Amino acid sequence: MVTLLVSIANEAFNNREGQITGIRESSHCLSFGGDENLYGCLQLGMLELEDNKEFLKCVRDWKWVDEEYPEENYNVWRIMARSL
Repeated sequence: MVTLLVSIANEAFNNREGQITGIRESSHCLSFGGDENLYGCLQLGMLELEDNKEFLKCVRDWKWVDEEYPEENYNVWRIMARSL
């Protein structure tokens, strides 16, 4: 199952704005990142994953972390849970 989720996430972040391959920080934690020129790719990838119900069933936590502007950090999962 984890392999499938990694594949789904990697596909989402391979879009018309670019390609980002996830880094497995642990067996159950993926990280996708890039500099400002990959912002569009990150945004489109997130939108793609937000629409994937099978992927969302397996996600416990999802955060947007902006190292340059930490005031823009937020918990994506908590915001999505309010609208589900």
